Amino acid sequence: MAAVLVLPAWGKHAGVSHAVRAPTEPTERWLRRHGDPQLRALAGALPSQADNPGYRRAADAYDAAALLADRPQELLDLVASIVLSRDGLMAIAKRTSRPRPPCFLNPLHGCSSGIRRWRSVLIHCPHADVPACSGCASASYESDRLILRALDYEGRSRPYFHIAGYWARTGFGAFEPDLPQRVLERLKVD
Repeated sequence: MAAVLVLPAWGKHAGVSHAVRAPTEPTERWLRRHGDPQLRALAGALPSQADNPGYRRAADAYDAAALLADRPQELLDLVASIVLSRDGLMAIAKRTSRPRPPCFLNPLHGCSSGIRRWRSVLIHCPHADVPACSGCASASYESDRLILRALDYEGRSRPYFHIAGYWARTGFGAFEPDLPQRVLERLKVD
């Protein structure tokens, strides 16, 4: 029997303090409909946070998220825009320059709550231990019902971390603690 992931619904601060429901194969429309409010929430929060220890990270996260949302090269860039918006919101809310990483299985679920050992023999993962949200951490096994998927160069749906590229290498920040700054560098922004 497949594990059922029950998570709260979306809002402009979804995924910041707790995990949320998210599709495993989101469309561009879905990503924009859910990402734009979070990007606007981060933009609105920044002006009053200059003395916050998380301000620099939040500002970098906003710049990176806005650039990715404005000029996506692939759907995973829109996923990254959401992840970065949340990263900035978490940096402000938690007053930290190092917010929790996103859920590795599906970064759209939001912040991780801990680390889980990868157990699946059916779905290869390049990491033995991965950050996971509360729902994914408590699932009895990794399944296609949890993992974010994307189309590979042949048009096949695969786990995002099986598709060569930046987002697979970093796990959308699960394995890159300075994700906003690294994305800006990747985009060649000073």
